[in-house]
Amino acid sequence: MKGLSLSDSDRRFTRFLLGGLPEDERRRIELEFLENDDAFADLVALEDELRFAYLEGGLDPDERARFETRYLATAEDRAKLDFARALLDRAAEERVPDTPPATAVLAWWRRPVFQLALAAATLALAVSSAWLFAESRRMQRDIASMRAEIARMAPPEETLRLRDELARERARREELERLAARPEPAIPPVPPSHPLLALVLTPGLTRSTGTGVPRVALGDITDALRLELTLPAGASSPTYAVTVLDADGRQVSAARNLRASRSIVVTTVPRKSLSGADYEVVLHGIDATGRSEALASYYFSVQSR
Repeated sequence: MKGLSLSDSDRRFTRFLLGGLPEDERRRIELEFLENDDAFADLVALEDELRFAYLEGGLDPDERARFETRYLATAEDRAKLDFARALLDRAAEERVPDTPPATAVLAWWRRPVFQLALAAATLALAVSSAWLFAESRRMQRDIASMRAEIARMAPPEETLRLRDELARERARREELERLAARPEPAIPPVPPSHPLLALVLTPGLTRSTGTGVPRVALGDITDALRLELTLPAGASSPTYAVTVLDADGRQVSAARNLRASRSIVVTTVPRKSLSGADYEVVLHGIDATGRSEALASYYFSVQSR
């Protein structure tokens, strides 16, 4: 600003307020006044000095253009400038002739019109205090918003990875819920003379570990494979739904309206549906309103011989 002796800090803040700093320097200043209350107070005071400098022609052409872009954009900004103009006009009216600007205010307080001036100043102080309170609240909201944004910041690679992982998990859950809601496909009745091969499955095992996953030989299965699913702890739904998926996530069998007996839910899978090697069984609990919730996953393998 022309005609003013500014410290290096004030010059930085002035360029910051007028939008004349590179992005990295702007970010450093934002962090500085977020962490330092004194720096923030200096910033607020410097905004008022910018308004007075603009009205008194103390800004160079570039600063003036930046000020008009950033501080005359809204009716609220223009009202603040009008208030600053009124204060300057009042000081100019009461200035003693030939009195240097630096002592004009002191001379004004010694004039006979002190009482009237004091009343006007009191009114101006009340208006100014209300404005400062509102401005302080606005700045606090802006600071809280920026702090929340900084707290949410993460390395771009990590953000993209988490976003992709969340999208895949959401899509998988929606697909499982959709499959669980489909009507149970017709399962050919198993002749009584052919006993079923039963497989007891417990939750907690994962296909990736490869240990403890039950295996069954395809030749041992007659017409269907009976799956006995041990309920996870705390499961108490009125009914359950079971979906059997192959290694590619395709549905090979589904059943609904199943009830638990002694913490076990039983379903059967036709032998002709078991053409792959690895399978996942997803258990859903169905509440009284019909809402489905995935409770547990089970795994088993089928060997061709």
